[in-house]
Amino acid sequence: RQTKALRVNSSPTIDGNLVEAVWKNAVTTFFDPSGGAYETDPVSFYFAHDGDNLYLAAHCAENDMSQLSASADERDGSVWTGDCVGYFIEPVFGSGVGYQVYVSPKGVLFDQKLTADQDGYYSGDLEWNAEGDVAAVRGDDYWSIEMRLPLEQFGEDFESGDRMRINFRRKQKRLDTSADWQLPIDYHPDRYGYLYLE
Repeated sequence: RQTKALRVNSSPTIDGNLVEAVWKNAVTTFFDPSGGAYETDPVSFYFAHDGDNLYLAAHCAENDMSQLSASADERDGSVWTGDCVGYFIEPVFGSGVGYQVYVSPKGVLFDQKLTADQDGYYSGDLEWNAEGDVAAVRGDDYWSIEMRLPLEQFGEDFESGDRMRINFRRKQKRLDTSADWQLPIDYHPDRYGYLYLE
């Protein structure tokens, strides 16, 4: 699968409110972990870049905000056990080095660098922390996040026309399921889809 990060001239304000014109062309087609139609409440993901930064955003509908689960309060806590959105990114295409970033409705991050050992098994390094900004907001029937990732932290220059590998998902604790973009969800970058920088 593939999607695009729109090229923008002005960066969005990272406040969790998806009001800027940059947040268009939403990705809304997902699968549940078994490959069927996803069963979470509706979710939309958005991608943009300005040559220096990759911008990520997600809007998660929630029919019962009282059941929203976000217990982790510290970075690299168990964000993945509650409601969250998650990204798997291999910024330098074909490098074999990936990064996992999960964000909770509180804007708390779980992030790690993913590399293969000599047997090809991927494991995470929690010493790596993503540089950038993240913010989350909650409304009456939704929560949303925005994130800015400076591209220089990945050790290479990026420009329009480049591609990355990527995967992303929304986990919804109340329904005990997820909406996954590319199946299967896996640490290995060869299992990701493609993100093209416009």
